[in-house]
Amino acid sequence: MRAYYYVLSSLPMLFFDRPAPMSKEEFLYIVQGQVEENDIRLLEQAKLVPTEDVCTGNAVLDSWLNWETELRNELIRQRNAPFQTEGQNHIREADTVAGHPDRVRPAIQADTPLEGERILDQARWQFLDDLSVGHYFDLEALIIYYLQLKILNRWQQFTPEKGEEKFQQIYDAITSDMSVMSDESGQVS
Repeated sequence: MRAYYYVLSSLPMLFFDRPAPMSKEEFLYIVQGQVEENDIRLLEQAKLVPTEDVCTGNAVLDSWLNWETELRNELIRQRNAPFQTEGQNHIREADTVAGHPDRVRPAIQADTPLEGERILDQARWQFLDDLSVGHYFDLEALIIYYLQLKILNRWQQFTPEKGEEKFQQIYDAITSDMSVMSDESGQVS
């Protein structure tokens, strides 16, 4: 197993409640010349949103992808529960993960969507911290660092301006749909 002592010891520490010290692109640039090509390809498979294939051959990355896939499945189940549908066409294959219902429930019940996202991302962060036990200077430590950096980068995208812009887009789409449904007398049909 390859060790990446220099790379990992030179990276700044990450904290969930602080801004990312670099972008994910900067991270990949930093590690590019210091990490073997096969490991770079594996790093690039480390995604916050899993694709259909959750089997990379790396135990840590596969654990993350399965955990995240099942978290998303649980979100689908709980969001669809009031409608008495399981959303089966959106459920993806993954091994059952203990505790996901209890992780998802507070996020769904949060006062705002942003607070719900914070709850879910804190659970993701904790899972990655748990995965890091025993991995200090290896590829798995780089993968975990990269995923946590992606979480922090994602949070930097949440700004009041972008939120207002997205709200306006959704509102405009709804009002546009409503106007199409209106008859000539101005009443919604």
